[in-house]
Amino acid sequence: MAKQRPEEKLLKFQKQQKAKSASVPPTTYTPKNYLKKNDRPASEKGTKEGYTRYTVIANKEQIQVAKAIAWYERKEIKHVVEEALDLYFSQFDLNKILQEYSKRQK
Repeated sequence: MAKQRPEEKLLKFQKQQKAKSASVPPTTYTPKNYLKKNDRPASEKGTKEGYTRYTVIANKEQIQVAKAIAWYERKEIKHVVEEALDLYFSQFDLNKILQEYSKRQK
């Protein structure tokens, strides 16, 4: 039996894929349709309204302490971090800072 050339393998594979797709009824899902229905960015998918996903690099010991406090208080880590940030933010004049920051962003 002759050895199959790579192009022949590719053609055979493409025919198999076409046959599979022909047997499956087409769906109405397209990425564009999905984006129209759900305008939230990928970092917010699967989160509550008003929340987003964001990666932060932090000290291992601080993360360990946050985990321990979350366990001790029977809370989620995100709630412990949220409370810690709220406490830290309370010492600043946030209106002034946010106004200056938004001017700089423009």
